[in-house]
Amino acid sequence: MDLKEYPSLSYNKYKYILVVVDDFSSYIWLGFLKHKSETITVFQRWYAKVFAENIRIKYICSNRGGEFVNKAFYDLLSKYGITHQTSAPHIHQQNGRAERMIQTLNDKSEAMQLEAGCPRSWWQFSIEMAAHVYNHTPIKHGNWKTPLELIYGDIPDVKYFKVFGCEAWVFIPIEKCSDKLSPKSELMTFVGYESGSKAYRFMNSNNNLIVSAQATFFEDRFPRLGKNEEIKTKDSVPILLDQQNVPDIQGRLDSPSPSWGRQMNHGRTLHRRPASRQES
Repeated sequence: MDLKEYPSLSYNKYKYILVVVDDFSSYIWLGFLKHKSETITVFQRWYAKVFAENIRIKYICSNRGGEFVNKAFYDLLSKYGITHQTSAPHIHQQNGRAERMIQTLNDKSEAMQLEAGCPRSWWQFSIEMAAHVYNHTPIKHGNWKTPLELIYGDIPDVKYFKVFGCEAWVFIPIEKCSDKLSPKSELMTFVGYESGSKAYRFMNSNNNLIVSAQATFFEDRFPRLGKNEEIKTKDSVPILLDQQNVPDIQGRLDSPSPSWGRQMNHGRTLHRRPASRQES
């Protein structure tokens, strides 16, 4: 595992990510932090999560950063019965799996952000998307099985995958409309999948995070492309259009729910029909 600092705050004012990589399956978990001092808290939440999923941790490998080499962290690992292996000073290659994985996620995240013209503060969403895609991608050293299948035993279904930053018209329930003449959908930007729920995340024109399972996607259009604007960071929780449960966003540790790879209710997901010669 390793901790990565970013040059700018994310949408939810995060500054760091904790990347945990399973050495056998290459499955990735991400933890978002506002301060390095939250490392132990986020690690505890991650351990509780994997322990509940019957995943037993015997060894943890990290560098010699102060967030990992301290008495409180050693006492915690001793309590859990975990052996802590550290790299030699200034020899980053000994923690190469985590270092290389962070570079891989950064490359994928940057490519998605630049293609869609998203603000810098959206790196939180693009990193989550990059990890989600990687966990559902077959890998050579896993005999061309996905990390999700290797660690959970489930063959993923990727039919629900969408292009990051693409245009989406999100269905507005009647309860959310001001009157019967109000629009029944709204133009938004797709920014990822809601953790622990079969729903999508969208950003509306007011830069509020929206959670919904019903939308029409146009994956070749990018609403934010060409808009050179920077989005202010926020502490607000997502707005729910489908009454989905949203976990605490403070010091959160996200790995997109494996249930996403099993089944997804697409709602009103449609694809644009190519125009005929007469229509064009």
